[in-house]
Amino acid sequence: MTIIETAVIIGLLVKNEIKQELFESSLVELVQLAETAGAEVVHVFQQHRANVDTRTIVGKGKLEEIATYITDNNVDVAIFNNELTPRQKTNIEKSLPCKVVDRTQLILDIFALRAKTHEGKLQVQLAQLQYLLPRLVGKGLELSRLAGGIGTRGPGETKIEVDRRKIRDQISKIKKDLLHIKKQRQIERNLRTKQDIPIIALVGYTNAGKSSLFNLLYKKYHTFPAKEDVFAENKLFATLDTTIRTIEFDNKMPALLIDTVGFIQDLPHNLIAAFRSTLEEVLYADIILIVVDISDQDYLNKLNVVEQVLTDLGITNQNILYVYNKVDLCPMQTMAEWKSTQDGVQISALTEIGIDELISRIKKIIFQEYETVTMYCDFDNQELYSFIHKIGHQVMKEDLENGWRIKFLAKSKDVDLLLKRYNYNQELLERELHDDR
Repeated sequence: MTIIETAVIIGLLVKNEIKQELFESSLVELVQLAETAGAEVVHVFQQHRANVDTRTIVGKGKLEEIATYITDNNVDVAIFNNELTPRQKTNIEKSLPCKVVDRTQLILDIFALRAKTHEGKLQVQLAQLQYLLPRLVGKGLELSRLAGGIGTRGPGETKIEVDRRKIRDQISKIKKDLLHIKKQRQIERNLRTKQDIPIIALVGYTNAGKSSLFNLLYKKYHTFPAKEDVFAENKLFATLDTTIRTIEFDNKMPALLIDTVGFIQDLPHNLIAAFRSTLEEVLYADIILIVVDISDQDYLNKLNVVEQVLTDLGITNQNILYVYNKVDLCPMQTMAEWKSTQDGVQISALTEIGIDELISRIKKIIFQEYETVTMYCDFDNQELYSFIHKIGHQVMKEDLENGWRIKFLAKSKDVDLLLKRYNYNQELLERELHDDR
């Protein structure tokens, strides 16, 4: 991405609020976010205080120091790690000779850059307008008149006249459009439920390698014709829109593979709310793969962020498999320590280390309710024969004198239903738990 602006980062650590290492990790991440948005970070300012300055976040002396640096170095934008209230932003803008953006606005800006689908763009626009609404100083300001760059993407490109009434109207319209899309997604979800196809959802912190793993699994097990890969890059939020692909394992059993937006600490609440309907796809997954960048020294804190978002979405009892990615970048000592304390699968989506074990674990979980069934069906019992094909997979039949010997794969509950519906003689039935590892 072409560098469009120079930026300074400003972070405040309040005593006893968070640990020093978490604070520093947050600042490193903010630098990465700024670079993802197209900025060159030229300096990082830190201040430790007993409490927040309610007017300007940092103290007066620190703000003067920042203002001098910005003037001397012709800096374009000041990015605060803290979320700014409307009044704080106004006060800071009076002191700094450049644009002022907070962490939330920066993340929204990146989402505006990354959204590709109609739904994704609507979701980002909704979050941006909800963020903007309480921050209006007056009426009649038009976003199209603002300078370009960080903090002005998204709705500004549609030249919306920014006043409270019109923004509320726009928010209302977007919500209606998203509700229509949500209803359509529910119809598609109901169809998938009827087809009883297992769903595998990938979630994780941004840049953990979800999309790379998604592309690898799809490449190995895609159905024809193959679709193009999802975009994967070593940047935060390289992909934003949820992608669904059909794959087929070696046992000819189909499954749906879902890639979701990456999570991040302090993800804006408006953004979570706007993307909730998309993230709800995870609620219906048969297995959730939490992809973790094990090479990241801060991986445990980032894993906690992911788990908290899933909890907030109401995901607590699904089958979850932890996938520790990028093992090829880990020192052997680190991996030895990790093995003694963690459960999950170690892989590299880049070099394909551990992929066979991952596939084995996935199949063991999503097919754990399946049985291999062998039964007999008379030639004239077409109703039973049709029901077997309705519930069964890998149906194979052998002609006998008066009927067929049929072998198939089906869920235990469906086999029980068959026995009850057709009063089938269980002595003529062979059942064994399916084991496809």
